[in-house]
Amino acid sequence: MEQPPAYSPQAIADILPIYRPQDADGHIRVYKLRRIAADGQSLVLLEHATTVYTIKVRATGGFMNRKPHVVISAIDTSQVIAEGRFDNLGTGTTLTYINPPRILTLDLENSQVQRLKTTIGGQDHWWKPHPGNRGVLELTNETEEIVARFIHAAQVSARTGSVGSTKDAPTEMDVGELSVIEALSGTDTGLEEILCSAIVVIERARRRAANMAKSDKQGTGWAAGGFY
Repeated sequence: MEQPPAYSPQAIADILPIYRPQDADGHIRVYKLRRIAADGQSLVLLEHATTVYTIKVRATGGFMNRKPHVVISAIDTSQVIAEGRFDNLGTGTTLTYINPPRILTLDLENSQVQRLKTTIGGQDHWWKPHPGNRGVLELTNETEEIVARFIHAAQVSARTGSVGSTKDAPTEMDVGELSVIEALSGTDTGLEEILCSAIVVIERARRRAANMAKSDKQGTGWAAGGFY
């Protein structure tokens, strides 16, 4: 039986005039997330065709989870901006920012819809899949405004929002596009937190989908790992 086509959410540029007419002409930053190596990604600001961050992805967090699973570095300084860690046997996700030093969490509030609560610019925000299309991830604030949206590339599974196993993916490929409403991102720190949390949430979704696929294949329920 054929699956119905995935729902296409309203264009993010069309939402701003409806909910924030005072910012109707506000700028929207669009970034492309690309896989550039088996363990590497890049985040490119499309407006200037400039790579903003490089991302190192590790298969595991090392013994006792000491090493980060995701390392995000600025392309202009090569300095590490943030590190992401996933609980090996739970749902916890942690983002450690280097400057200024701070640790923020992505707390799983609802496992069924995979809603993750975090802090952006000192305010509560939520990352969650779009109800009609799990290939779309949205960041909303306390007043339920869409602050950012990530849309997976066409070759990424709309059902899981992931290409699944990294080894099954091409060495280089587009992962998807991230749009950020500048008027809602706040300070530079807020923008940094949006970008870094998006990178970690996207990687979390990929690992979760790979875990589920492995479990289905083995017929053992969940494979070893978290992200319930």
